[in-house]
Amino acid sequence: MPPLPLVAALGCAVRLEAGSRPPGEVAAISRAWGDATVGGADPLPARHLSVTVGEGPLEAALAGLSQAVTLAAIEARRGELWMLHAGAVADEHGNVVAIVGPSGRGKTTATRALGAHFGYVTDETLAVAPDGTVLPYRKPLSIIEDAAADKAQRSASELGLGPLPPAALRLSAIVLLDRVPGGSDEPVVTPFPLVEALPELVEQTSYLGELPEPLTRIAAHAAAVGGIHRVTYSEAIDLASALAPLFRAPGEVVLAPSFAAPARDADDTADTADAGDAAGTAGTRWFRAAHLDAIGLTGADGGQRIALLQPDVDGGATLRILDGIGPALWRAADGRAATALAAAVVAEHGTPPEGDAEVAVQAAVRALADEGVLATDASWRVRDDVAWTQSDEGAVALALSRAGSPEPVALEGTAGAIWMALATARGASERAIVRVVADGADVAADEITADVAAFLRSLRDRGLAQRFAP
Repeated sequence: MPPLPLVAALGCAVRLEAGSRPPGEVAAISRAWGDATVGGADPLPARHLSVTVGEGPLEAALAGLSQAVTLAAIEARRGELWMLHAGAVADEHGNVVAIVGPSGRGKTTATRALGAHFGYVTDETLAVAPDGTVLPYRKPLSIIEDAAADKAQRSASELGLGPLPPAALRLSAIVLLDRVPGGSDEPVVTPFPLVEALPELVEQTSYLGELPEPLTRIAAHAAAVGGIHRVTYSEAIDLASALAPLFRAPGEVVLAPSFAAPARDADDTADTADAGDAAGTAGTRWFRAAHLDAIGLTGADGGQRIALLQPDVDGGATLRILDGIGPALWRAADGRAATALAAAVVAEHGTPPEGDAEVAVQAAVRALADEGVLATDASWRVRDDVAWTQSDEGAVALALSRAGSPEPVALEGTAGAIWMALATARGASERAIVRVVADGADVAADEITADVAAFLRSLRDRGLAQRFAP
């Protein structure tokens, strides 16, 4: 029985294993994946993976195989590529237009309609390298042929879609889908400000929080392709002519300088706080809460915004967009008290025509604190120069910065739980870590607060953790 093909998925080579499938079904699986096979001229794969076809009826197994290959490839490339939940097609010059939208918005239908005129790149996940290079994933398309059955998996060739061009693929446009059934006969393509498009792009990105400078990278890719566009349309068959002008050579992907000030060791915040106290601003000190990235944006009204991507304690990430006096407060929150924050806001926005500036600032600070944007204590994270691995009992960590021959530290039981909360969060306040550990152990937070605080400081003393001011 001939083996199943080796397929290309997001720069990985994936060996499909037939399991116990009979020869006739193996041939059907090979046909479905025939357009995704690794070619002799393809670059060396970043990873070699293996996925076995599941049990059960063939159509259900094919649908499960598509999902399994996609998830395996995404998992393998996390932290390396911008992976958008998007369909994509390419022109003969290798210019790629990405069509972005959540499940059910019509990506596959739109990709199929566009693929009749352009080369099919993917209908599921678009992988973009830091320089804008696109890695194709020509998986079978999931087509509804029987409403009562699983979606059929059909190759691009079976559906008459175009082949890939010989030219290298480069991202040339990012388009958000906005289908309006029964709407205008002519699709309308309009520029869409990044400040408005960013929530959708973040939502449709896999493992965004694991990319270096994730928001900065999205902004750089958007700038390289001339900004984000939105297409409002009724029928997918009308999209090709409307999107044709977007197939154009992109610019260079250039990362803007970091918007946020570099994080500092929390011990360094003493000078800032003391200076504020000397100016009569004694009181609660406010810090920026942990964040993975921050970029400045301009709203439709011309006002300045700050987009923050903040780590969640469960390993995810949350996008927040600050407006009004929020950006000024966030920039000033480096350990200052409320009076100093009010002075910073007045310096940037002027004295309010009515009311007391400090009262207004205190209300805004409380609102930002409730959202987790500001905090009254610095954050904790695993140091960059620490190697660690998860074990059956917890974790084992090694401080690479220690001179000589550093000894690995076994972290088990409650110590392991605290370490995993710290490592998963990628930056969190002491209070947030206490909440996670308390919830996991089903105990009251105040019962373990002192122990968690003491253990975090012991990790710092061992060179394993860092208390920092973002």
